[in-house]
Amino acid sequence: MTREEANELLDAIDWWIQHHIREVDREVEAHVRATSAERTRTDQP
Repeated sequence: MTREEANELLDAIDWWIQHHIREVDREVEAHVRATSAERTRTDQP
């Protein structure tokens, strides 16, 4: 594998990781919002 091929592979791996981090961030954010809304609803007198 040449240095250029290795760099292309690393770029692809980096893109994949960043893409999945953003996906997980969205899922966590949605879960936090849902949990927060549920907590707010159940905390009401």
